[in-house]
Amino acid sequence: MKKRMVSTSVSILTFLTFLLCAASVTAHYLTIKGFQNEVYSDHFYFTSNFLKPTEENAEYRIIGNTVTFSIHNYMDSLRITESEITYQLTADAGTLSDNGGNLAKDVAASDTIQLTYDFAEGEMEKTITVTANSTEQYAQTLQAKFILQKEVLQYEIKDVKGRYYAELYIYMKNPKKTMTLNWDNTVIMIDETNDYVFGKLNSEKNSVTIDDIAEQTTVRIVFFKKDITQNYTHTLSPSDGTITLPITS
Repeated sequence: MKKRMVSTSVSILTFLTFLLCAASVTAHYLTIKGFQNEVYSDHFYFTSNFLKPTEENAEYRIIGNTVTFSIHNYMDSLRITESEITYQLTADAGTLSDNGGNLAKDVAASDTIQLTYDFAEGEMEKTITVTANSTEQYAQTLQAKFILQKEVLQYEIKDVKGRYYAELYIYMKNPKKTMTLNWDNTVIMIDETNDYVFGKLNSEKNSVTIDDIAEQTTVRIVFFKKDITQNYTHTLSPSDGTITLPITS
Protein backbone atom coordinates (compact mmCIF):
# COMPACT_ATOMS: atom_id res chain seq x y z
CA MET A 1 0.00 0.00 0.00
CA LYS A 2 2.84 2.37 0.83
CA LYS A 3 4.58 1.56 -2.46
CA ARG A 4 1.45 2.50 -4.40
CA MET A 5 1.15 5.85 -2.58
CA VAL A 6 4.81 6.65 -3.20
CA SER A 7 4.41 5.77 -6.87
CA THR A 8 1.35 8.01 -7.17
CA SER A 9 3.15 10.91 -5.49
CA VAL A 10 6.11 10.55 -7.83
CA SER A 11 3.80 10.56 -10.85
CA ILE A 12 2.01 13.73 -9.71
CA LEU A 13 5.33 15.41 -8.97
CA THR A 14 6.66 14.46 -12.42
CA PHE A 15 3.50 15.82 -14.12
CA LEU A 16 3.68 19.12 -12.23
CA THR A 17 7.36 19.47 -13.13
CA PHE A 18 6.48 18.93 -16.80
CA LEU A 19 3.78 21.62 -16.67
CA LEU A 20 6.14 24.10 -15.07
CA CYS A 21 8.80 23.45 -17.70
CA ALA A 22 6.27 23.74 -20.51
CA ALA A 23 4.94 26.99 -19.08
CA SER A 24 8.47 28.32 -18.78
CA VAL A 25 9.28 27.41 -22.39
CA THR A 26 5.98 28.88 -23.62
CA ALA A 27 6.50 32.09 -21.66
CA HIS A 28 10.06 32.33 -22.96
CA TYR A 29 8.85 31.84 -26.52
CA LEU A 30 6.16 34.53 -26.17
CA THR A 31 8.68 36.97 -24.68
CA ILE A 32 11.18 36.37 -27.48
CA LYS A 33 8.40 36.62 -30.08
CA GLY A 34 7.16 39.90 -28.59
CA PHE A 35 10.71 41.26 -28.47
CA GLN A 36 11.23 40.37 -32.12
CA ASN A 37 8.04 42.20 -33.11
CA GLU A 38 9.16 45.25 -31.17
CA VAL A 39 12.56 45.25 -32.85
CA TYR A 40 10.90 44.79 -36.23
CA SER A 41 8.75 47.91 -35.79
CA ASP A 42 11.82 49.87 -34.72
CA HIS A 43 13.36 48.99 -38.09
CA PHE A 44 10.54 50.71 -40.03
CA TYR A 45 11.95 53.88 -41.61
CA PHE A 46 9.54 56.15 -43.49
CA THR A 47 11.39 59.43 -44.04
CA SER A 48 11.68 62.49 -46.29
CA ASN A 49 14.08 65.36 -46.91
CA PHE A 50 11.26 67.89 -46.31
CA LEU A 51 8.26 66.13 -44.79
CA LYS A 52 8.54 65.38 -41.07
CA PRO A 53 6.42 63.74 -38.34
CA THR A 54 3.39 65.97 -37.74
CA GLU A 55 4.47 66.99 -34.24
CA GLU A 56 7.54 68.72 -35.70
CA ASN A 57 5.35 71.21 -37.65
CA ALA A 58 7.78 71.43 -40.57
CA GLU A 59 7.41 74.68 -42.53
CA TYR A 60 9.40 76.05 -45.48
CA ARG A 61 9.37 79.27 -47.50
CA ILE A 62 10.04 78.62 -51.17
CA ILE A 63 10.68 81.25 -53.84
CA GLY A 64 8.81 80.17 -56.98
CA ASN A 65 5.82 78.01 -57.81
CA THR A 66 7.43 74.56 -57.52
CA VAL A 67 9.14 72.49 -54.85
CA THR A 68 10.72 69.04 -55.21
CA PHE A 69 10.94 66.60 -52.30
CA SER A 70 11.61 62.90 -51.82
CA ILE A 71 10.20 59.99 -49.80
CA HIS A 72 12.62 57.33 -48.46
CA ASN A 73 12.56 53.90 -46.85
CA TYR A 74 15.75 54.49 -44.88
CA MET A 75 17.29 56.63 -42.17
CA ASP A 76 20.84 56.24 -43.48
CA SER A 77 22.95 53.68 -45.36
CA LEU A 78 22.87 51.29 -42.40
CA ARG A 79 19.23 51.64 -41.35
CA ILE A 80 16.94 50.44 -44.13
CA THR A 81 13.37 49.17 -43.83
CA GLU A 82 13.16 45.39 -44.08
CA SER A 83 9.66 45.34 -45.61
CA GLU A 84 7.96 47.01 -48.58
CA ILE A 85 6.34 50.38 -47.84
CA THR A 86 3.09 51.45 -49.48
CA TYR A 87 2.22 55.13 -49.09
CA GLN A 88 -0.18 57.83 -50.31
CA LEU A 89 0.39 61.56 -50.91
CA THR A 90 -2.07 64.45 -50.70
CA ALA A 91 -1.83 68.25 -51.02
CA ASP A 92 -4.54 70.77 -50.10
CA ALA A 93 -3.69 72.90 -53.15
CA GLY A 94 -1.59 72.72 -56.29
CA THR A 95 -0.66 69.57 -58.20
CA LEU A 96 1.55 66.65 -57.16
CA SER A 97 3.50 64.74 -59.80
CA ASP A 98 2.56 61.49 -58.00
CA ASN A 99 -0.10 60.53 -55.46
CA GLY A 100 1.82 57.71 -53.81
CA GLY A 101 3.76 54.56 -54.48
CA ASN A 102 5.70 51.58 -53.17
CA LEU A 103 9.23 51.47 -51.79
CA ALA A 104 11.07 48.15 -52.11
CA LYS A 105 12.32 46.25 -49.06
CA ASP A 106 15.89 45.53 -47.93
CA VAL A 107 17.47 48.10 -50.30
CA ALA A 108 17.64 51.88 -50.03
CA ALA A 109 14.79 53.25 -52.14
CA SER A 110 13.25 56.68 -52.67
CA ASP A 111 10.67 58.46 -54.82
CA THR A 112 11.01 62.05 -56.06
CA ILE A 113 7.84 64.16 -56.16
CA GLN A 114 7.23 67.68 -57.42
CA LEU A 115 4.56 70.06 -56.12
CA THR A 116 3.46 72.73 -58.60
CA TYR A 117 1.13 75.68 -58.07
CA ASP A 118 -0.16 78.26 -60.56
CA PHE A 119 -0.51 81.67 -58.92
CA ALA A 120 -3.73 83.54 -59.64
CA GLU A 121 -3.51 87.07 -61.02
CA GLY A 122 -2.30 89.36 -58.26
CA GLU A 123 -1.58 86.45 -55.90
CA MET A 124 1.86 86.75 -54.34
CA GLU A 125 1.92 83.90 -51.83
CA LYS A 126 0.27 80.51 -51.28
CA THR A 127 0.49 78.13 -48.31
CA ILE A 128 0.16 74.43 -49.18
CA THR A 129 0.20 71.46 -46.79
CA VAL A 130 1.52 68.16 -48.16
CA THR A 131 0.86 64.90 -46.30
CA ALA A 132 2.37 61.43 -46.80
CA ASN A 133 0.68 58.43 -45.14
CA SER A 134 2.25 54.97 -45.08
CA THR A 135 -0.26 52.10 -45.04
CA GLU A 136 2.03 49.04 -45.12
CA GLN A 137 3.57 47.60 -42.91
CA TYR A 138 2.96 50.32 -40.33
CA ALA A 139 0.85 53.48 -40.39
CA GLN A 140 2.94 56.63 -40.16
CA THR A 141 2.30 60.24 -41.22
CA LEU A 142 4.78 62.78 -42.54
CA GLN A 143 3.79 66.36 -43.27
CA ALA A 144 5.12 69.78 -44.27
CA LYS A 145 3.74 73.23 -44.94
CA PHE A 146 5.19 74.97 -48.00
CA ILE A 147 4.78 78.74 -48.32
CA LEU A 148 5.32 79.45 -52.01
CA GLN A 149 6.19 83.05 -52.90
CA LYS A 150 5.91 84.42 -56.41
CA GLU A 151 9.23 85.22 -58.07
CA VAL A 152 8.88 89.00 -58.19
CA LEU A 153 10.25 91.84 -56.18
CA GLN A 154 7.87 94.04 -54.23
CA TYR A 155 8.04 97.67 -53.22
CA GLU A 156 6.16 100.33 -51.30
CA ILE A 157 6.53 104.05 -50.63
CA LYS A 158 6.08 105.45 -47.15
CA ASP A 159 5.37 109.17 -46.87
CA VAL A 160 3.32 111.80 -45.03
CA LYS A 161 2.38 115.37 -45.87
CA GLY A 162 4.66 117.99 -44.35
CA ARG A 163 7.75 115.76 -44.42
CA TYR A 164 10.62 116.69 -46.72
CA TYR A 165 11.34 113.16 -47.87
CA ALA A 166 9.63 109.95 -48.99
CA GLU A 167 10.99 106.42 -48.39
CA LEU A 168 11.09 103.74 -51.06
CA TYR A 169 11.29 100.18 -49.70
CA ILE A 170 12.26 97.37 -52.06
CA TYR A 171 11.76 93.77 -50.93
CA MET A 172 13.94 91.39 -52.91
CA LYS A 173 12.42 87.97 -52.16
CA ASN A 174 13.48 86.21 -55.33
CA PRO A 175 17.09 85.44 -56.30
CA LYS A 176 19.38 88.37 -57.09
CA LYS A 177 17.89 90.50 -59.85
CA THR A 178 18.78 93.70 -61.72
CA MET A 179 16.30 96.53 -61.30
CA THR A 180 15.89 100.05 -62.61
CA LEU A 181 14.56 103.14 -60.82
CA ASN A 182 13.20 106.10 -62.81
CA TRP A 183 11.88 109.31 -61.27
CA ASP A 184 10.68 112.79 -62.18
CA ASN A 185 13.52 114.99 -60.97
CA THR A 186 11.38 118.08 -61.23
CA VAL A 187 9.42 116.96 -58.15
CA ILE A 188 11.74 114.55 -56.26
CA MET A 189 15.49 113.98 -55.97
CA ILE A 190 17.14 110.71 -54.96
CA ASP A 191 19.58 110.49 -52.06
CA GLU A 192 22.82 110.10 -54.02
CA THR A 193 24.76 108.96 -50.94
CA ASN A 194 22.84 105.69 -50.70
CA ASP A 195 25.17 102.71 -51.12
CA TYR A 196 23.00 101.23 -53.88
CA VAL A 197 22.89 104.53 -55.75
CA PHE A 198 26.26 106.23 -55.28
CA GLY A 199 28.16 106.62 -58.53
CA LYS A 200 25.49 104.89 -60.64
CA LEU A 201 23.13 107.74 -61.67
CA ASN A 202 22.71 108.65 -65.33
CA SER A 203 23.80 112.07 -66.52
CA GLU A 204 20.27 113.53 -66.14
CA LYS A 205 20.10 112.20 -62.56
CA ASN A 206 16.66 110.74 -63.08
CA SER A 207 17.49 107.05 -63.39
CA VAL A 208 19.68 104.37 -61.83
CA THR A 209 20.21 100.67 -62.46
CA ILE A 210 20.93 98.50 -59.43
CA ASP A 211 22.34 95.02 -59.95
CA ASP A 212 23.69 94.05 -56.55
CA ILE A 213 20.61 93.55 -54.34
CA ALA A 214 21.00 90.16 -52.69
CA GLU A 215 18.21 87.62 -52.25
CA GLN A 216 15.95 88.12 -49.21
CA THR A 217 17.10 91.73 -48.80
CA THR A 218 15.13 94.87 -47.94
CA VAL A 219 16.47 98.10 -49.43
CA ARG A 220 15.54 101.61 -48.23
CA ILE A 221 16.12 104.57 -50.55
CA VAL A 222 15.18 108.15 -49.65
CA PHE A 223 13.77 110.68 -52.14
CA PHE A 224 13.73 114.38 -51.21
CA LYS A 225 10.49 116.21 -52.06
CA LYS A 226 10.47 119.67 -53.59
CA ASP A 227 6.89 120.16 -52.37
CA ILE A 228 6.45 118.90 -48.79
CA THR A 229 2.66 119.24 -49.02
CA GLN A 230 2.63 116.21 -51.31
CA ASN A 231 2.13 112.68 -50.06
CA TYR A 232 3.64 110.04 -52.34
CA THR A 233 2.56 107.01 -50.28
CA HIS A 234 2.09 103.83 -52.34
CA THR A 235 0.92 100.47 -51.01
CA LEU A 236 2.86 97.23 -51.39
CA SER A 237 2.98 96.27 -55.08
CA PRO A 238 4.81 93.81 -57.33
CA SER A 239 7.35 94.95 -59.92
CA ASP A 240 8.85 93.33 -62.98
CA GLY A 241 12.16 95.06 -62.28
CA THR A 242 11.35 98.69 -63.15
CA ILE A 243 9.88 101.27 -60.74
CA THR A 244 8.91 104.78 -61.88
CA LEU A 245 8.35 107.52 -59.27
CA PRO A 246 6.29 109.25 -58.15
CA ILE A 247 3.33 106.91 -58.52
CA THR A 248 0.35 108.94 -59.70
CA SER A 249 -2.32 106.23 -59.58
